[in-house]
Amino acid sequence: MYAVIDIGSNTMRLSVYSIHDNEIKPMFHRKNTAALISYVDEKGCMTERGINKAISVLLGFKKVIENVRIQNVYVIATASFRNIQNRQQAVDAIKERTGFDVNVISGEEEGVCGFIGAAYNVEIDSGLLIDIGGGSTEFVFYKDKKICRTYSIPMGSLSLYANFVSGLIPTKGEYKIIKKYVRAQLAVIEEGETPTAILCGVGGTNRAACKLSNDYYDLPLSNRSLKPEQIKTLLRSFYDDEDGVERILRVVPDRIHTIIPGMILLRTIAKRFNCENIIVSEYGVREGYLIKTVIGWENGEEG
Repeated sequence: MYAVIDIGSNTMRLSVYSIHDNEIKPMFHRKNTAALISYVDEKGCMTERGINKAISVLLGFKKVIENVRIQNVYVIATASFRNIQNRQQAVDAIKERTGFDVNVISGEEEGVCGFIGAAYNVEIDSGLLIDIGGGSTEFVFYKDKKICRTYSIPMGSLSLYANFVSGLIPTKGEYKIIKKYVRAQLAVIEEGETPTAILCGVGGTNRAACKLSNDYYDLPLSNRSLKPEQIKTLLRSFYDDEDGVERILRVVPDRIHTIIPGMILLRTIAKRFNCENIIVSEYGVREGYLIKTVIGWENGEEG
């Protein structure tokens, strides 16, 4: 068996898989909403409390790994460590107290891994893949099942919440500010000639948005697609329907504070690149990293 630990800005996840004949099979997962981005000070450094929080969660994951006797363990960190000034200090402290070697992957590599994971899980030909994390969003434009361009923007569901929301959910005024800010950040990305009618979404925000859509429209739990118009209607329902916020608490309670900023981001991206349909993949960066490292896939193809 193989274990991948993903140290994200919002959540830390342990995912365990079996691999047989180059086929990856998920076994079980553990998640902790550590919100490490909230422990970054005004100098851009993760505080000692934040580093200790990460270590505490990792030690809990380590007990699980030892109990199951998993020898192949990969620990990756994305924007949670990529964007902090004292990255090496955090990595060294984790190594000293847990024994784990943390691989801080670049935004480009994160996008590539997300693409590989999605290509393994769903049929993708040409379009745009996005991975909305807590502290960053990765964009992968692909054509004929090949990566054309990748971008990483330090803007995610949790950072939008932390920077613009004063309460539990955005006010209507804060909603407009978030949308305006996202539009400005997207201006640096060129659409080019890559067709983007299909948007492939990976990561927790996209999966949560799909779950909320399935609940709202009474669709099967197995449904993995939604339209940008559905996201717009869902966002409006959080403010206009009596049970709008209750739906979040019922379906994705751990994302009560981040899902609305994340869905504003998703909706704005879909509109900016004229996406007609959103396909949500159950596989993403963790699976892509494991496939790339163990099986040897590059750019969605087996090496």
